[in-house]
Amino acid sequence: PGSRLPAERHLANTLNVSRTVLREAQSRLLGEGLLERRSPRILQVAEYDAEALAASLLPNDERATSFVGLMEMRYILEIGALPLIAARVTPEALAEIERCADEYERLARAGESAHRMDVQFHVTLLRSLGNPTIDAMLPLIEKQIREFLMFDPGPLRAVRPDPTDRVIREHREIVEALRNRDAAAARDAMERQLAPYFAAMQEHGRENGNDASRGRSG
Repeated sequence: PGSRLPAERHLANTLNVSRTVLREAQSRLLGEGLLERRSPRILQVAEYDAEALAASLLPNDERATSFVGLMEMRYILEIGALPLIAARVTPEALAEIERCADEYERLARAGESAHRMDVQFHVTLLRSLGNPTIDAMLPLIEKQIREFLMFDPGPLRAVRPDPTDRVIREHREIVEALRNRDAAAARDAMERQLAPYFAAMQEHGRENGNDASRGRSG
């Protein structure tokens, strides 16, 4: 909290996204109370209660849209950050990312819940940037994704009937692409991994929105 965001042009270049996409993400974060505007040109990380904010975003019918917004933010961050991660990742950070992939596979093959390590894999990727502003957002992203997976994993399974093998393979492809400093291959693998989740969340949000509209009209 209190960390000032870099200038818009610099942050857009860092995350490899357009300034329009960046402004949309910032607008969402302002709306959720994660950022605050100190002046027309200055944004900073706001003081917030992470536990209370995460609870307020719990993905029930009334809050599905907010959760989809969080997933959009995650999608923008992870896809946009991968070229920079590929350029910056240190051997130590890559070893930790690979450890998360290994542990996910071990748990999944043993028939145990591996959701925690899947989330940790993605958080570790973003943490390897060493960006204090992104680091400040990671606990909320990690907690919220984990709570959604525990709350209602059905929509994810519906679009991914073979999640274990696919996630393991995609984790490996991302690690190998980073090892080779191949940003394009890393982005392709990440897009394949996140796209079904993102599509499921959008459909989940639409269904809940339609249910709410029918309830109001009834």
